[in-house]
Amino acid sequence: MNPSLQPSPPTPPAVSGLWLALVVGNSRLHWGAFEAEQWLDGWHTPHLSPTQARSLQASGFAAASWQSLGISPPLLENSQVYYPELWLASVVKAQANLWQGYTHLHPIHTAQVPLAGTYATLGVDRALTL
Repeated sequence: MNPSLQPSPPTPPAVSGLWLALVVGNSRLHWGAFEAEQWLDGWHTPHLSPTQARSLQASGFAAASWQSLGISPPLLENSQVYYPELWLASVVKAQANLWQGYTHLHPIHTAQVPLAGTYATLGVDRALTL
């Protein structure tokens, strides 16, 4: 069989109900874990390197992957959650680009935030806090 015609491996399904929010600021990452519409926990990390971001994505954000980076999100420490939906708002393009290959990514842009009378340079991070 021609290797270029082989189907790609299946994408792991997202875990139902649990999802992560990531707001990328100029100096750090702000993470939140949610179950449906309920906030469960939040934590902050420094900006990640491409290798670190790939590691988290490849593991499906498994607890061991966080721990290998020296990060222990309280909610995920003993969790068996893999491949959650990831909702991303970023004002730092280089950090946003690290997540573009993640299958369950949902980028959020300023235009999607229902605000009237805003100025043209309003960043998504500030729009979400209004």
